[in-house]
Amino acid sequence: MRHPFARGDASAGVAPNRINKLRPDRLMRYRPKRPPLDPCPIEEVFAVVGGKWKARILLFLAAGPVALAGLRAHLPRAAKPVLLKQIAALEADGLIESMAIVRGQAQIREYRLSAEGKALVEYLALLLPWALARLRARGEDWTAPDVLGQTTELPIPA
Repeated sequence: MRHPFARGDASAGVAPNRINKLRPDRLMRYRPKRPPLDPCPIEEVFAVVGGKWKARILLFLAAGPVALAGLRAHLPRAAKPVLLKQIAALEADGLIESMAIVRGQAQIREYRLSAEGKALVEYLALLLPWALARLRARGEDWTAPDVLGQTTELPIPA
């Protein structure tokens, strides 16, 4: 018995090379198994901040505008394509802005927090005492990132 999609057997199905000529009324429609969840504000925060390097990018940008090379210097384990993807996602979410700057004959792109990004970092800073206590309980320590010689001044509550 031949495979249903074998060349020349039109009675058993549609050949893969004719996939673009399918009629919409013959296609299977996707039906979600469950209704979509109601929006959740906490999940929105995780959706925006979650992902490789996003939280650290926001922390570095809290110190001021930084070029991609500056971010890569502080995140040496981050692959450039991954870093660019996360920066693009943060920019699409409206948390950071980019600006092209000409230095000599080279044009570089600097990134900085937008107004919405600054507001988010202020709210995230409220979580720092809780997070620092958890790190210290595990015997780990954290210092604010030093970007271009200036330590990030985060509004850490007492």
